Amino acid sequence: SKILITNDFFLLKKNIKQNNQNQNNNKNNNKNNNQNDINNYNKNNIIYIEPQEAFKEILFSGYFNNFNETDMKVRKCDNMEKCEEMYKNNLVEFNNENKKELERLIKLCNEKINKYKSLYDITWKLCKTTKKLEEGMPHTHTDIIFLSDSFFRTNNDESKMITLIHEKLHVYQRKYKQKTEELYNKYNFKKVEKKNINLRRTNPDLDSYDYNYNGVLIYSEYKDNAKSLRDVDTKFISIESKTNKEKKEIEELAKNGYQNEHPNEIFASIISEKIVNNNLNDKLSDYIK
Repeated sequence: SKILITNDFFLLKKNIKQNNQNQNNNKNNNKNNNQNDINNYNKNNIIYIEPQEAFKEILFSGYFNNFNETDMKVRKCDNMEKCEEMYKNNLVEFNNENKKELERLIKLCNEKINKYKSLYDITWKLCKTTKKLEEGMPHTHTDIIFLSDSFFRTNNDESKMITLIHEKLHVYQRKYKQKTEELYNKYNFKKVEKKNINLRRTNPDLDSYDYNYNGVLIYSEYKDNAKSLRDVDTKFISIESKTNKEKKEIEELAKNGYQNEHPNEIFASIISEKIVNNNLNDKLSDYIK
């Protein structure tokens, strides 16, 4: 049967009243037992990636091969060679203050995700960028999370935890491709060949497919005269008739604060927010266990 996004799990947290006293009790009972494991995990499973190694991973990912002319223009590089040079020159090292903050935050994240073993077990690999790369927005390549100073200037721990878990979920999506496709299928996102669209924005956190959601394909397209990566609109391609309801459902995600250009972003946004707020449903929990 058809699963409606807005009526299943894509709901604002303020509309969700979830009382799971057993889970809270279990968490409290296990907290002390898990604390030493979490501390060791922080020491052993956070890796700070050197800029040179990180650049090799970006090249290996084939990211630059996806750039169109607008991708290069908004990133302020005239051609592929200059784009590569810009990325190479704007990968930097975390300072000690950055590392201390990351270790504090990741300890908090681990307390939230330690019951989701498959996600928890993935090493936190981190590299720092200047704000010249992806306009300072958090992103991933291969199994590395990239953060800029913009991340550290946010004073809201909850927001930063959601960001870190969101990006780790992108690494998870790459590592567990079959599980990820199965999850998307459960919510009626069916993988199809990616369409060649000149003004499509390239996002390093997406895979190389489009997804058919009940007859609708979704993607981000640059606006006319775009000057920033944020100068985009979510576009819909109807491949079946009578898809107005599906379009409204996808649009509703953005209104509710979720990224909606691709299921990689949709599910990373939803799952990370719900993990931090302790209201992840069973279907999504099973995905990351």
